[in-house]
Amino acid sequence: MPRCDICIGCWFYRSQIKPTSPEFELLKKYCHGKYLDCARYQFAQSLGIRYLPKCLEPADCGAMQGD
Repeated sequence: MPRCDICIGCWFYRSQIKPTSPEFELLKKYCHGKYLDCARYQFAQSLGIRYLPKCLEPADCGAMQGD
C-alpha cells in the first residue's frame, strides 16, 4: 500500500489517532492510500510543508479552492 511522501513531517500523520476515531479512517484513506487526493499533501506540494496549517484536514480540498 502506498504511503504519503510527507508523512514524516505531517502533523496529522504523526498525531496520536485512536483506531476508533473518524480521523483513523482518514489516515487509512489518505496517508496509506490515496495521498495524492489529500488536501494536506496538495498544500505541501504547492507551498511547502513548513507552511502547512495544522487545522487543514486531509479531506478539505474544497477549503483550498475557496469553495
